[in-house]
Amino acid sequence: MAIVNLHLVHQIMRQVLNFSRQAYLPIPRQAMIMTNWTASDIPSQHGRTAVVTGTGGLGFQDALALARAGANVIIAGRSQSKGAAAVNRIRQSIPSANVSFEALDLASLDSIAAFAERLRHSQGSLDGSQSSTSAFFAYSFLPPLSLADRGFNSA
Repeated sequence: MAIVNLHLVHQIMRQVLNFSRQAYLPIPRQAMIMTNWTASDIPSQHGRTAVVTGTGGLGFQDALALARAGANVIIAGRSQSKGAAAVNRIRQSIPSANVSFEALDLASLDSIAAFAERLRHSQGSLDGSQSSTSAFFAYSFLPPLSLADRGFNSA
């Protein structure tokens, strides 16, 4: 087992973040904050199709907001039961919503390929996608390496 100096890792991460802010965000940070923007400010999405990953939390809220704006929303996730529940909750809130669920496991390249093929056959185009998955850096521990199919790290 390797011993990691977390203080050193923290310093390196701060340097990387500071560099990336300077290199990729030339706009002052204060100019990027939109304090008065809400989901009701989303323009009409009628005629557009969006894929949202995740059946709860941020994924659900994004799907709900896009459905309210009139988008054809495809909720993608691993659990058929959670997907059906998310679709039902959106339809209860917005009876006219055009929302559906598709099975997708982002840790499996075979699942991603099958999902893409289903989309290609069922949709004329895809106008947007949102992924509610996130990466995180844990200061107190490093998770063990967990491999998905084909040997990719799934942690």
